[in-house]
Amino acid sequence: MELHHLRIFASVYGNRSFSKASKELNISQPTISEHIKNLEAELGCQLFDRLGRTIAPTKEAELMYPGAMHIIEAADRLKDTVAQASGAVRGEIVIGASTIPGSYILPGICNAFRAGHPDVSFRVLIEDSQKITDMVLSHKVLVGFVGSVMEPDKLKASAFYEDELVMAASPALDIKSPLGVRALSEVPFILREEGSGTRKTFEAYLKKKGLLSTEGLNVS
Repeated sequence: MELHHLRIFASVYGNRSFSKASKELNISQPTISEHIKNLEAELGCQLFDRLGRTIAPTKEAELMYPGAMHIIEAADRLKDTVAQASGAVRGEIVIGASTIPGSYILPGICNAFRAGHPDVSFRVLIEDSQKITDMVLSHKVLVGFVGSVMEPDKLKASAFYEDELVMAASPALDIKSPLGVRALSEVPFILREEGSGTRKTFEAYLKKKGLLSTEGLNVS
């Protein structure tokens, strides 16, 4: 049993998906599937039930996961200890981020950091704000960058970037400018998906103004 196999197993287990594990690890999906099959053959048991396009961990996988994570974390700590002893700054930094910071803000920050530390690489896992928050709570990532604080009672959050929300509408829509908050509530919206920090911020603003609901088409 190799450490590489355990990392693949842990990723498939955590994502409940071969395709998501493939994206997370930057390994082709057939290779992911082959490694899991080899691991199952070595252990003599099935680790995941294939249910059409979805998978579910078996009881053997449930028993194996905590031990696998313990080994992976111990190996990572050992690498960090050796790197620190040599005075080198190297390794991979895994970050969770929601769509906006992950796509538009973090790439520039990561590239600037790597300019001074070329032996450091970044892996940014992009999901909506709620999913990134859940990943931090479950210790899948140590830090997450999101558009809104989702669990203020469970996590410590600090503002690191200020952004601005701007409305956009078709020229064919007859909207008089300036548009007051009350009139704003009467306009149908295309809203971000549930779990989006942008949506939470927008809805919190309307609630603060006494507008408790919005009419809109959800997108994902």
